[in-house]
Amino acid sequence: MNNQEMNQQDMVREMIRINKSGTNAFIYNRDSGDLRLGSNNQSSMVSIKSTGNVGIGTNSPTVNLQVYDASSSQIKITNGLATPVDLQLFASSSSYAGIGTASNHRLAFRTNNTEKVTILTNGNLGIGTSSPTQLLDVTGADAEIVINMVSKKSIKGISKSVVQEAYPGLIQKG
Repeated sequence: MNNQEMNQQDMVREMIRINKSGTNAFIYNRDSGDLRLGSNNQSSMVSIKSTGNVGIGTNSPTVNLQVYDASSSQIKITNGLATPVDLQLFASSSSYAGIGTASNHRLAFRTNNTEKVTILTNGNLGIGTSSPTQLLDVTGADAEIVINMVSKKSIKGISKSVVQEAYPGLIQKG
């Protein structure tokens, strides 16, 4: 290696730092600027801002993790099982966003680490049950469905008064 090559390596070392401490390895920008990673002749595919925000497909992430693609952005989380479960968050080019499974598995929503809502692969929606048997299955000790009807006078051909007679308290007056 000649002197010019050594000087170039020293300059690179001054701009970025590669360090190893125990079993941990570190790459960081010695200045207060961003750290950017690229491949395939792309200058920046991943950007780590000095604030800690990470951008994939963007150099200016405004939140902890921001994924950008001009046509459709997706985040996919997959486990390592033999039949993997895929969760996807996506923003489509068709003006909508969604969350769902990309595999043949149910989707569950939790609060306080307890499953509260489940959507099965057949479309059945369970509230208070993880195995709904109907299109809408509400289960619980004090399960109650309240429908606020302000302007509509019927539910699919059933008049408001018939529902109120059959199920007092189901429809609140609005």
